Amino acid sequence: MEYILLLVGGILLVAGILHFHDRSVKLRKLQEKLKAQYGLPPGRKGGTEFESVESYWEERRKADPPAQWIDGLTWNDLDMDEVFERINTCQTSVGEEYLYSVLHEPLFDLEMLDRREQLITYFQEHPAERLEVQTFLAQMGKSNYSGLANFLYHPEVREIQGGILFNVLPFLPLFCLAFMLVNPGAGLTGVILSIPLNMAVYYFFKRKIEHELATVRYISAMFCCCRRLLQWKSEALPELREELEENFRNFQSFRGLGQMGRVSASEADFLVDYVNMLLFADLRSYHRLLSTVKKNRRAFHRLYRLIGELDVAICTASFRESLPIYCAPEFSEDNAIVFRSLAHPLLQHPVTNSGTLHSALVTGSNASGKSTFVKALAVNGILAQTIHTCSAAAFSTRPALVITSMAVRDSITAGDSYFVTEIKSLRRILRKAAGETYCVCYVDEILKGTNTIERIAASAAVLSSLQRMNCLCITASHDVELTALLEGQYENWHFCETVTPDGVEFDYKLKAGPSRTRNAIKLLGKMDFPDQITGGAEWMVEQFASTGIWKLPPEPEHKKDGE
Repeated sequence: MEYILLLVGGILLVAGILHFHDRSVKLRKLQEKLKAQYGLPPGRKGGTEFESVESYWEERRKADPPAQWIDGLTWNDLDMDEVFERINTCQTSVGEEYLYSVLHEPLFDLEMLDRREQLITYFQEHPAERLEVQTFLAQMGKSNYSGLANFLYHPEVREIQGGILFNVLPFLPLFCLAFMLVNPGAGLTGVILSIPLNMAVYYFFKRKIEHELATVRYISAMFCCCRRLLQWKSEALPELREELEENFRNFQSFRGLGQMGRVSASEADFLVDYVNMLLFADLRSYHRLLSTVKKNRRAFHRLYRLIGELDVAICTASFRESLPIYCAPEFSEDNAIVFRSLAHPLLQHPVTNSGTLHSALVTGSNASGKSTFVKALAVNGILAQTIHTCSAAAFSTRPALVITSMAVRDSITAGDSYFVTEIKSLRRILRKAAGETYCVCYVDEILKGTNTIERIAASAAVLSSLQRMNCLCITASHDVELTALLEGQYENWHFCETVTPDGVEFDYKLKAGPSRTRNAIKLLGKMDFPDQITGGAEWMVEQFASTGIWKLPPEPEHKKDGE
């Protein structure tokens, strides 16, 4: 007998050692992967499930909208989905959802921005602590379409009626067993009937929460992450740990939620499943979780945000390291944007620009870089007030709401033409600029959907009106006529090109003053358009410049036969 006990003990000891070794190897590989990926751009683009990622922001905007946020038109104008993918190295779905929300919500409270900066800087300066927290987050992992954001705001929708049954029916077989001492026949009959009854009721209610099980399992993963953070031996981030402990207090007892709905893998698991059925263990845990969340909704939401803040802070630290150059922005009350070595964060090898802009009109030839420059300003303006990070050597601005009118498209479903869509976009800017919140407005090719004469007149009127409002307006345009019309109201800056025998070359550098060059016809020539077309176009430009009247070029003389 002693030998058998020793053998069993030895087997259990070896199994424990192998299990511990396996976990250690997996942990080491995970940490090596995390260290290797830190400071690198995300490896995959275009694979984000945005319907899942945007779920928290959509729920938050409906239930508790912030005072100001980046609207959908601005988000699309600036390709912010791509900017999100460029930044996103979050280890959890909570972090991804929170980052997406953060990028939509510029902060005007500079103390909150400063706290965000302190957390980012801490992880930059403490790689060992960063790796430990990253490990906890990576072990929590991701679960697309988990439904957790909806659970945060609508836990009552997931409630199932019949809680009293979950508390009464588990004791029915036990009561019948006890009753067998009084009446064996009746007690046995009760046992035989109560077991299938419990199973039937269990499966009936289990089907009702089947689609909620992924959410419950991810909540379990979040609770496990909270426990790891609380057991973390480091004394770093004491305020965050204190807040985590306070909000997690009412959820400490929830364990094993991650096994709900799992497929049994062994006979022992099947036995556990049958016990769960008879005791309604899963349903009772689910019902208790919902009840606890409803009573402590604010604490539950705060846990979500704490996990999100940690993940986003480390993600931002990595984003900073992946940029050729970055800075933490500065804020002032001046109606100006001051920047040095500014670049667009999506460009791998950008040409940088420096300057100080007030309300400005940026002109230039086709493909000269003016639109990219304006987008770089706008994107960095958003990043400054969200993740407190800019793709520049220095960036200073007044706290502002960024709003744009750039990538305008006609709307077939709304029945709007290009021009109607464009004026609706500009109207929303005028309304925002007339409000109390200071705005920075970015407009690209204003009113290009209409004829030249009315475009110039209406554009000048709109831009002149914006200049008198509570905003700073930066506009990119081909219409050099606006530079004279708005002189004294808007600064003039431009981009230009150099025509060489080999083609048209651009330096993409911002220069003071209005544009004095045109390159559209030259580009036609470089693309091998016939001389008849390019020569005729140049003749028309020269005639208009000297007379102010458009004329078609004279018909070319055709050679007679035999000449």
